[in-house]
Amino acid sequence: MNELVPADTEAESTVSVDGFTYTVRVVSDGGGYRAHLTWQHQLSEQTTPRFSNARAAMIEGHSLAEERILAWRSAA
Repeated sequence: MNELVPADTEAESTVSVDGFTYTVRVVSDGGGYRAHLTWQHQLSEQTTPRFSNARAAMIEGHSLAEERILAWRSAA
């Protein structure tokens, strides 16, 4: 995972869990930070609410991914 420093306006982290690969990209939108979650095997994207710091946005992006993976596992 990339570490964010105060001057960063963007960071990206790609993770594979149980065959699911996703990327969380955090960007500054002028009023805060949002995480964009994308999946390697799907053409879908989720965006988090705005956070005051990039670290919180990154954590929320990974949390969304984990929730979705758990839902897919239980549906299988």
